[in-house]
Amino acid sequence: MNNGRGVLIWIVRISFLASIILGFFFWRNQALNLIPLHILFGTILVVSLWGIGLKALRNGLNKTFIIFTGAWGILAVWFGLAQEKLMLSIGHSIISGIHLVIGIAMVAFSEILTGQIRRSGFFKG
Repeated sequence: MNNGRGVLIWIVRISFLASIILGFFFWRNQALNLIPLHILFGTILVVSLWGIGLKALRNGLNKTFIIFTGAWGILAVWFGLAQEKLMLSIGHSIISGIHLVIGIAMVAFSEILTGQIRRSGFFKG
């Protein structure tokens, strides 16, 4: 695997793990001063997902899935930033659960694209 993809998928994995750990504390209403760090890890995760998507696009892989993945990243950014306001109207547990599912899906999409790139048999940067 080309180093760019290898680095990006590990950035996705590590930033997700850090986000999950922080999110656990937030769920318990602790360490709320670290929310900006959680936002940073989420942003890094989204940008890495988009980087993997660009690599997949350059390798001629499924454009529909790549576009969907890019749009999912936009959804993740919007939802993460709107989460506090949404909690006021819908409820903390429901919104936090949706936020978690969005994050898990981003990691899954990153893993799927990375696997497709690896199996494509040709590397274009």
